[in-house]
Amino acid sequence: MTHGLKDRLIEVRLTPGQPLLQLRLIGVRKGQGWYRYLTSGLDPKVLPPYVVIDLYARRWRIEDAFHLVKRLLGLAYLWTGSLNGIKLQIWATWLMYAVLVDLSDAVAEAV
Repeated sequence: MTHGLKDRLIEVRLTPGQPLLQLRLIGVRKGQGWYRYLTSGLDPKVLPPYVVIDLYARRWRIEDAFHLVKRLLGLAYLWTGSLNGIKLQIWATWLMYAVLVDLSDAVAEAV
């Protein structure tokens, strides 16, 4: 554990009598604040703290990309509850977004 990095095991019990759940809490100082990450990967030799932090950052970028696409294409709701329908809507959304990006690049070049 360093001054800007904390890596420790914690135990969580949601209700009395329930078995304990062991998790790993990683904290990293960025600027004036601390960012904390939870993982079920308990062994720091298998999953070092910097890898956990990087994975969370990548995951957050994916969440931001989905949010951007939903906002740009007006897809605030899923049209169906079936797994296949959701997959189709996501693929169609990404495909439409890619087409729009290419089209806007082509228009920008022409102008």
